[in-house]
Amino acid sequence: MSVSMVTQPWSDWSSAPITPPSRNSTAVERDSMLATAEVVVLSAILVLALLGNSLVLLVLLRQRHNHSPLRQFMLNLCLADLVVALFQVLPQLVWDARGRFPGPDALCRLVKYLQVLGMFASSYMIVAMTMDRHYAICRPLQAHRSGATQRWNNFILVAWALALLLSLPQTPQRK
Repeated sequence: MSVSMVTQPWSDWSSAPITPPSRNSTAVERDSMLATAEVVVLSAILVLALLGNSLVLLVLLRQRHNHSPLRQFMLNLCLADLVVALFQVLPQLVWDARGRFPGPDALCRLVKYLQVLGMFASSYMIVAMTMDRHYAICRPLQAHRSGATQRWNNFILVAWALALLLSLPQTPQRK
């Protein structure tokens, strides 16, 4: 699943053949300053995402007595954001540092699936949290009655289920 680069400069692309370069041809070299900057920025994003979400997760896990829906949503949102950091940012960092994806086809497919899963889970968890907060604001007397725990647990389960299911088309098909 490596991406090959076009060997002709920009001005010659219109007349270039549309065949991929062979394994022996040399690809255009990346600008080393740009590659270094990409690796540095991705490293900073990875460290900040892992550190920030881990600290929030640690604080939320230490508050075991608090079983509010917002705490549950925040726990799941932190988990989804950690999935994004580990399976979106980290593989991209490795890819940029090495120049190509260093792994077999099955690992590439798994990483592509997990990249989309993390983004979907994070987005859907925010939507689920918003729906629960909307319900709590619009119906404040019914928001914390019996069945409220089941409602926000269902929101969380639906968010994860949708993320797992809708990430499947991202896995590339073998030709």
